[in-house]
Amino acid sequence: MALWEGLEVHGQVMRNGFCLDLYVSTALVDMYAKSGKMGFAGRLFGEMTERSIVSWTALICGYAKPGDLNHARKLFD
Repeated sequence: MALWEGLEVHGQVMRNGFCLDLYVSTALVDMYAKSGKMGFAGRLFGEMTERSIVSWTALICGYAKPGDLNHARKLFD
């Protein structure tokens, strides 16, 4: 999926009120992280009212994959 399609999905999520759903939010964080858009991923993660191990893993892997190990490690602290 192209990033612009992911942005469209994110817009639909917001318009239809699914932004508070843990699984949907985690999938969006993962999508942004895999696209290298860590600003979007981090902002969305920060707005999540509930987080799971999968949510944390998606964010940490998003920072670690391109080599930002310092930022990934700070999430453990």
